[in-house]
Amino acid sequence: MGKMSRRLLLAAMLFLSVLVALAAASAAESVTAQAGEQVLGKDTGSNANENGEVLTLPGAASSDEGPVPKLEVGGKLIFDTLGPIIINSDGTTRRITNWDKLTEYERELTLRKIRQRNNERREKLEVDTAPKEL
Repeated sequence: MGKMSRRLLLAAMLFLSVLVALAAASAAESVTAQAGEQVLGKDTGSNANENGEVLTLPGAASSDEGPVPKLEVGGKLIFDTLGPIIINSDGTTRRITNWDKLTEYERELTLRKIRQRNNERREKLEVDTAPKEL
């Protein structure tokens, strides 16, 4: 596998890990909400209340989050608010949990350090996973 192919594979793996994390978080919120309704005896099993009215979701609590991004086929979706992706030494990825609480100066320092460490770890992983000649 060529160097470019490995880079594309790593980029695809990072993208998929982000999507899986977002899907898992969404599913966990849904399960938690359903469990809370069952405990409180509010599980109706449908989208209607006792009067037969169809229930809808409330509006957004705050407009601080800005507009909802739209993803077009072949387009990009940037997750700046989630912070940078960190490559662990075993090749797995993660994010900084308190990224939204860091100051701009702390973010710059953190980005610089993560960029350097990610490059070193990615290069090491490429060497470790490269096919070895017999």
